[in-house]
Amino acid sequence: MEHGTFGDESVFKLMANKDCWLVPTSCTATAFLDDEKVVAEQPAHIEARYRQLNERKMAMLRLAAKAGVKVAMGTDMGTVGNHPGDNMRELEVMVQSRAFSPRAAIASATLEAAKMMRLEQDLGSLEEGKIADVIAVSEDPLKDITALRQKLFFVMKDGIVYRNDRVPA
Repeated sequence: MEHGTFGDESVFKLMANKDCWLVPTSCTATAFLDDEKVVAEQPAHIEARYRQLNERKMAMLRLAAKAGVKVAMGTDMGTVGNHPGDNMRELEVMVQSRAFSPRAAIASATLEAAKMMRLEQDLGSLEEGKIADVIAVSEDPLKDITALRQKLFFVMKDGIVYRNDRVPA
């Protein structure tokens, strides 16, 4: 099930029992609300609608987690206010919902996402023989999940370094 926005307790229990995955994309509302320019361009009723949607998405995350639904991170990148390169916002929302610890949120973007796609033999964890997709941040994201978005200094994809702010040019 993608998004799950209007899922209720019975839906999430069924999903857990049927071994279904949820890709909540809950950051869409917060991304919209955090973009002052986007909010300023909208009628008041649209902003109010997004505030209600944000509350609904937070509650949905708590219901899904309580039911034991398997969750993989997704972002719906490209929706209004949801900018490319800002996908770690989803993990922040997952933690803010009080449904996920930082460790569980990070797992949803790594090993859990790989499991959902049936690619865990190649992706999702740092192990010999797996594809080397790695990021590094300057602070502990288990203490402050925003470090993944705000303190990123290193990116490696498939073993190739694309960003390393710690090496002089």
